[in-house]
Amino acid sequence: MLDELGPWSSVYQRFRDWRNQRVFDQMLKRLQLKLNENGQIDLKTWMIDSTAVRASRSSAGAGKKGGLMSLTITL
Repeated sequence: MLDELGPWSSVYQRFRDWRNQRVFDQMLKRLQLKLNENGQIDLKTWMIDSTAVRASRSSAGAGKKGGLMSLTITL
């Protein structure tokens, strides 16, 4: 299967092109419309699966290893 996709650089370039051309946004929008038309989506329920979200130490305010910590708070 992987041989059919070509070299990783080609696959990555295709992904970048699609991202830049907003192909994924268009696909998700069309999917949402189609599911809504078929009554297969509940627009009142929205979820984010945080198990797939990885945060770095610095995102929690810990700062980078060996670096200075800077914190800016704007209200």
